[in-house]
Amino acid sequence: MRHIVIAEQQELLRMGLQYSLESLIADINSKPSDFSELTTLLNENQCDVLLIDHSILYDPKHESLHVLKELNTKMKIIVTTTKDCFFNFYLLLQQGLIDGLCLKSDDIDIFHQAINVVLDGKCFISETLSTKLERRENKLTPKELQVIELLVLGLNNKEVAHTLNNSERTINVHRSNIMHKLNLSNVVELINYAYQNGMSKLNFCY
Repeated sequence: MRHIVIAEQQELLRMGLQYSLESLIADINSKPSDFSELTTLLNENQCDVLLIDHSILYDPKHESLHVLKELNTKMKIIVTTTKDCFFNFYLLLQQGLIDGLCLKSDDIDIFHQAINVVLDGKCFISETLSTKLERRENKLTPKELQVIELLVLGLNNKEVAHTLNNSERTINVHRSNIMHKLNLSNVVELINYAYQNGMSKLNFCY
């Protein structure tokens, strides 16, 4: 039997996920609502798949993820997130720190699919998020994405240049290219773009 843990701050969503996933042949535990409760439970119980609320994982260096990995190296981690702050967790998926990424608003069939895919040793990302990423990544380079993130955090061109170990002139070129590609005219519009594409400043990892 598979062991699934649901760690979710919102009780309604937590209980809804448990009820919806009961059709799986699995032992489902939906008690933890914060990181402390979760680590205590994982120390005492088996877990094959962890469905975890993105807000429980928030810390700048993602030490919480490393703690979870140390507790159970074989456990698959699926993060449930929202449209306004998914981008950072997409980066973690690329880095192999998590195994799946779903929207909290996804249909329950998506969660079933995500669980089956990660148990099969593969990565999973919600189709809605995948579509949003494809549209954006066809436009922007990885360096330009870094520049956007730092500008949205409030850094000026000189500070961005120092952080990325580039010249201020190089950053000016990147900024100009970004504005041209996205058809934007100022940083306010850039901030709005960032939030609309899941790049919440509360979840940047730089």
